[in-house]
Order: sequence, then C-alpha cells, then structure tokens
Amino acid sequence: MEPPSGVGRDGHSLILAMPFDQYNALSVDDARAIVSYLRSLPPVNNATPSRQLPFPVEPFIVDSMPLEARLVDRTPTPDDGLAYGKYLTTIAGCLWCHSPMNSFDQVEQGKEWSGGHVFPLPTPGPELGSVVRGVGIIRTPNITKDPVTGIGTWDKALFVTRFRTANTEALSKVRPGPGEMNSVMPWPAYAGMTETDLGAIYDYLASFPAQTNQVNRFEPTTEK
Repeated sequence: MEPPSGVGRDGHSLILAMPFDQYNALSVDDARAIVSYLRSLPPVNNATPSRQLPFPVEPFIVDSMPLEARLVDRTPTPDDGLAYGKYLTTIAGCLWCHSPMNSFDQVEQGKEWSGGHVFPLPTPGPELGSVVRGVGIIRTPNITKDPVTGIGTWDKALFVTRFRTANTEALSKVRPGPGEMNSVMPWPAYAGMTETDLGAIYDYLASFPAQTNQVNRFEPTTEK
C-alpha cells in the first residue's frame, strides 16, 4: 500500500505551503528523478525550528490534509497533445495561482485561468530565503485568450519568448522601488524550460474559453 501524499518522513502531516497536492500528479519516473537529484546534493547540517500553528489548525485541520497517493504511471510526451500541457501546468501549480479563489481556498469553478488570485506583499519569494519586496496587494493576471483582459493577442512565439527572456540575469537588474509593483511569478525557474514545454503549456491554455476579467494587478499601500 502506497504511503499517503503530504506526510513527512517522521509521519507528521504537511501543510499546503508545500504543494504536495500538485506534486501528487507527478509521474513515477519524474518523482524518482527528483529524489535522485536531491540525493546527489551534499548534505547540509541545518536544524530548523519546530512548526507552530494555532489551534485548531494544529493538529486537527493539518491532519486532514494528506491525500491518497495518485502518481501517474508515465510522463505524457509532447506527442500526447493537450495531455502534456495539462501535466506541466498541474505539477507547476499554474491553475491555483492564476484563478480566483473561494472562501475555502479552492479555485472558483467556471473561472479557471481568469486571474485575480490575491498575494499580499511582502511575501516569501520563489527561492529559499528570498522575499518579494513591496507593500500592497498584487493579483495574478488573466491568462485566458480574451483579447482585452487576457493574453488573446499573444501567439505561441510571444508566449515562449516572454518566459525565456525572464531569466535570473535579466530580473536581477530589475529593482522595484517603494510603492511599485513586484511579481511573485517564479520567472527564472520557468525560463529554463524548453520551447517544446512552454509551447505545450500555451496550447493547453488556449484550449480553454476566453473569459473577460479585468484584474486590478496592484494596489500599493503606505508602509507603516
């Protein structure tokens, strides 16, 4: 019997700050490849503090979070058409970030990919130990094919280029000032994807209907 997804090596339940619900959709081969890579890294002696969560989040709500393991048998290939794009967007958590959420922190049905997920700033950044600076509210953009409020005017070449040029070197030169908008999008990580992978993501997103949703991307507030 497979161990559940979302349980640490010592048996404690994880919280969804670790997106195990998305990684649970990995293929067996990809999950093993990640484990092999991590085991190739040199060990680091770093004692981390114990988790502290308020009652009843700990222990009752947290203990309800683990999921039945459902790794897929094989990784879809580019020849699998939209299945490949769906696989990539699922394990990358794209839907969760680029959709409005209901009061239960779930994607609003019928509004998938239309943007509006709220991130208060400052917030932990995509890389360990970093922080996305700024003060205010940032909302993710609409990435449906609506030509006015989404990315309907983008072709595949533009979509791919937008990712490939947003690498670490380019973004290191961007320094948002006080009251300016920043981004929680982990551009450098996705910039390393292949054109085939990014193109598959574009094709998958384009398979969804356009939705009109004018997102107010950033609301600055005065830092106290």
